Formats: sequence, structure tokens, C-alpha cells
Amino acid sequence: MSISFYALLPPSQKALSLEQIQEAVTRLLSTHAKPSFEFEEPPFGGEINLLVKVPGWWVRFFIEHDEDVLSDSAHIAESTAGAPSWAKSCGKRMRVLFGEDPSKTYTNEILFISDWLIQEVNAAVYVPQEKSFW
Repeated sequence: MSISFYALLPPSQKALSLEQIQEAVTRLLSTHAKPSFEFEEPPFGGEINLLVKVPGWWVRFFIEHDEDVLSDSAHIAESTAGAPSWAKSCGKRMRVLFGEDPSKTYTNEILFISDWLIQEVNAAVYVPQEKSFW
């Protein structure tokens, strides 16, 4: 099963570029073979996203900021314990999708990325599959 995060970005957080995310991920995944990076444009329009690949696994980053994000954030904040007070009016987030990892080879990398989002980006990391914040 794959996992995804919504990293709700606080109002004080400047928008991150995909290039800044690429730099951070390069550092975070330094224990593996050098990751490859692809900037992908969705086939039906929308924002460019960053696909990061290492042998046997991938992670994809989307930067989102629109009315749907604001609506989702309000719903998440109202229905989830532990939501920060600013989450209900959050209009920007990073959506992170992790590839399947049945052998759990990349569990640490998922944790490294979530820690980076929480500690360095100051994001509130919401996990839709668990309906909770980390």
C-alpha cells in the first residue's frame, strides 16, 4: 500500500520551490544510490510536480495552493484532533505521495521526509489514511 501526506504550510512559511525540495531530498536520501529527479507536467494541465526515484521506490511532491486546498484544510482542521489553529485557513500545502514499499526498505526515508517537513519546513503533516496529524 502506498502512503500520502498533506504537509499544511503555516502562513509564516514562504512557498517552497520544487528545486528547494530537490535539494532537501538529495540530502535526506544520501544513504542510497543517487536519486534521479524528473519534473513532470500533468497530462491534463496543472502544476508541475517533482518525481524522485531510487532503485525500487519513488516519491512525488506536489505544491498546491488554491481554493480546494483552503476547503480541504478547513475540513481537516474541523474534523481532526491536534490540528494547529492556523490550519483552518491554510491555503498552501505540499502533497507527498510515496510509492509502494512492501518490503519496508524505505521506511526510514519516509520518516526522514516527514521529519524534514515538520522540523525544518514547520508543516503540519496530515496523513489522510490515518485521519491524523503526525
